[in-house]
Amino acid sequence: MGVKYKISNEKELYEELLKCYPDRIIFDLSKSDLYGDIIRLIGEKNIKPKEYLKRLGFSVQSCTKTSNTEEELINELLVYYPNKIITKFSSNLNIYRDIYKFSKKANLKPIEYIEKIGFKYKESNIYNEDELKQESQKMFPKGEYESLKQINDLNNNLYKSLDIIAKNYKINIMEYLESIGFERVGKKTNSLKGTFDAYTLSNLINNYDATGVELANLLNCTRENISRQVRTKKISTLNKKGWELPFNHNEINEVIDLINSKKYKKIGNNTAIEIFSGKNSNDFSKKAILYKKDNYIKCMFDITYEIKKALEQNLFDILNQKEFDQLNFLNKMWIEQGRDIENKNKVVKVDGKLRTELRNTSKSKNMDLDQYLDLLDYQLVDKRKSITDESILEVLKKYIVHDNVIKIKSKDEDYQYLNSLGNRRNCGGIKGLVNHFGYVYDKEKDTSAIVERHIKTIKERYIVKDNIIYISSYDHFYNVLSSLARQRHLTLDELIQQWGFERINNKQDLPEGYIPYDYRRDLQERLDLKWNDENIKLILEQLSENKSVYLDINSYFYYVLYLKSKAELTDINSIIKSLGFERSYIPTESSKENNKNVEDLLKDNKRKFIKEKVKELENIEIEYKNKNVKKVIIERNKKLVQTLKTLYQGKCQICGGEEPTIPVIQLSNGNIYSEVHHINAFSNAKYGQDDLEEIDSYKNTIVLCPYHHAYVHYSNGGYDKLVFDENNIPYLQNKDGLRVKINTNYHLKNCECK
Repeated sequence: MGVKYKISNEKELYEELLKCYPDRIIFDLSKSDLYGDIIRLIGEKNIKPKEYLKRLGFSVQSCTKTSNTEEELINELLVYYPNKIITKFSSNLNIYRDIYKFSKKANLKPIEYIEKIGFKYKESNIYNEDELKQESQKMFPKGEYESLKQINDLNNNLYKSLDIIAKNYKINIMEYLESIGFERVGKKTNSLKGTFDAYTLSNLINNYDATGVELANLLNCTRENISRQVRTKKISTLNKKGWELPFNHNEINEVIDLINSKKYKKIGNNTAIEIFSGKNSNDFSKKAILYKKDNYIKCMFDITYEIKKALEQNLFDILNQKEFDQLNFLNKMWIEQGRDIENKNKVVKVDGKLRTELRNTSKSKNMDLDQYLDLLDYQLVDKRKSITDESILEVLKKYIVHDNVIKIKSKDEDYQYLNSLGNRRNCGGIKGLVNHFGYVYDKEKDTSAIVERHIKTIKERYIVKDNIIYISSYDHFYNVLSSLARQRHLTLDELIQQWGFERINNKQDLPEGYIPYDYRRDLQERLDLKWNDENIKLILEQLSENKSVYLDINSYFYYVLYLKSKAELTDINSIIKSLGFERSYIPTESSKENNKNVEDLLKDNKRKFIKEKVKELENIEIEYKNKNVKKVIIERNKKLVQTLKTLYQGKCQICGGEEPTIPVIQLSNGNIYSEVHHINAFSNAKYGQDDLEEIDSYKNTIVLCPYHHAYVHYSNGGYDKLVFDENNIPYLQNKDGLRVKINTNYHLKNCECK
C-alpha cells in the first residue's frame, strides 16, 4: 500500500501551513511534517520547494540552536513579552526558532506550546465593520483624510481592518471609504508605502515587457520593494485593480504628447509615464500605460480611442524604442524629399553601423532593408544623384522676399529639406544653411486666422501677468490647443511658447489673489446640449436596481458624470443622489450587464442618428422630385447642405476621425466651418431636369473642409468620379486613375454592391 497523504490540494496545504506557521516562517523545511505533501504537490512544476513556498507567502529559514532548555526559552520570552502576551512571533527570529524546536519535541503546534508554558498568542487587533466606522469617525470627524499612508501611520490596526473589509466587498480601500462617507483630500503622500497595487504590478511584469528595475525607476522606489509586493502576495489576493482608473483629458494629452515624440517613457520631476508592450512577439501591439504624478498612480490596459489612434499613427504597434531611436536618427540626416508622385519618401543615405542595425531590424520583421525603410517613409539615396550648392541655391531663391532676405514657413514643402541639409552640413539647421549662402533668414510667423483667434482668447481669459498664462486642464480650450499642438507635432508648452507665452502648469503656483477663468460655464453649456439632468436620469434608470446604481468607472457615462461634477463643483455621488438614486460599490452580474447595455445603447443612439439623417436625405429627394427645377433647386440644395453638415457634425469626410490633420476652422458659435461639394459638377449636366436632379442629389455630395474642397476641384485636374474598392471603401478618382480616400462615410452607397 502506498503512502497516504493528508493534503490533497494547494488550498488545503496553505491552510495547514498557516496553522503550523502563523507567522509564515518555516524552519528546517526537510524535517517538517508537511514536507512530503509539498514535494508531491510541486510535482512536475520544475520549481524548488523554497521558491514554491515563497509564492504562497512563506519564508524558509535555517534553524540555529539558541536556547538549550525550556527554562532558558521562558526567560528569553519574558524579556520581550513581560505581560506574557505574544502578538507577533517574528519579533525575534531566534526565539521563534526555539519555540518551533520545543513545540516539535512536545508534539504540539507552536500556539499550543506557547499556552502550555504559560503565555498567550493574540492576533493583532482587527475591527469589525461597526467598530471600524466608529474608529474612522473618531480619527476623521470631518469625514476627510489625506492618504492611505496617513491612516496606516495613525492606526495600523484600522488600516488592516479596512483592507480586510474592502476585500470582502471586492473593492479597494479608497472605494470603501468613499462608500461610508469619507473623502480623500489634501496633500498627497511622499511615499508609496501602502499604495501599491500588486495586481497591476504582477500583470505588467508577467504579461508585458515591464521589469522590476524599470518599475522601480518609474515609481521612485527600490526594485526589492517591487519584488516584495508581487511575490509576497497570494495569487488569490491579486484580484484588485486599484490603479486601473480612467485617465482625465490632461493625462490623455500628456500620453499623446509622449507618443507623438516617438518615446515610450518620460520621467520628470513630478510626472512619469511609460508605455509597455505585450511580452510575447505576437502580443507586441498590445499596450499598457503607467502614469504617475507625484504619488498618484494610474494604469491603463484598455487603451482609449484617442491614444490607440495616436499609437497606430506613430507606428507603436510595429516599432520599439530602439527602432524609434533609429527613426529619430534618420529624421536628422535625411537629405531631400522624394519628388515622385508615387513616392514621397524622404531620401536618406545610410552606411556603417546604422546600416547594419537597420538591416538586422528589417530581418527581425521579415523584411529587406528597402521594405523596412519604406515602412518608415524613407528610401535609400540614388547614388547617381548628388546635391550641389547650385541646386540648393535654386531652392533658396524661391523664398527671397527682398534684397538678400529669405522668408520660409515651417509648413512649406522645402522647409524640412533645407533644415535637414543644414543639420547634415553642421550649419545648425535651416538658419545656418541660409546664412552660409550669404542670405538673411527671417522665418515667416504663423498668422492664420485660427491662431490669431486663439491668441486673442488667451489674452482675454488666461493672462496671469505679462506673458504668463494659466489654463485649467479641465477647460475645453485646453483640449482645443492640445489637439492643435499634436497636429503640428508639438507639445502644448512648445505651441504656447511659439506664440510668445509661458504657461503655469499647477494651480498652486498661481500668485495669491489671482482668480482663474471660470471654464465651468462653457463646460456646463457643452454638457447641457446632450447631457441635461433629464437625459442623465434616463440612463441612471437603465442602470438602477431598486434605485441603487453601480457605475463602471471605465465607461463613457462615468466620464460624463465626472465632467458634470467638475462643472457643478460637486461630486458624482451627489449628482446621482440629487436625481433620486444611490450609488452602489458592489457589482452584481445584473449590474455589470446593465452597464454593458447602457454602453451599447449610447452606441446605438449614434447609429440611430445616422440612420435618421440618411432617411431625411432620401425624403428631401422624394419631396422635390419631378417639380420645377428652377423653383425648387435652391431650397432643396439648402436642405441637403444643412442635413449633410448635421450628419457629419461639420467634419470633413476626407480628413476623417476626431482630430483631422488639417486644422479646422471653428466659427464663433462653436460649429466647424465646412462646405458641401458636388462630386459630379452642375456644369456637367447635359440633358435637362433629369440630369440636374441626379447631380443635385445627396448621392452626389460630400462634406469637405475648405482645403480638400479646393484640392478635389483643382489638384491633378480634379477628382470628379466616385468609385469603391473591393472592400466597399469609397474614393474620389481623377481622369488618370489617381484616388483620394473618403475616410468617413455614412450616406454614399456603391450602386454595384448587392
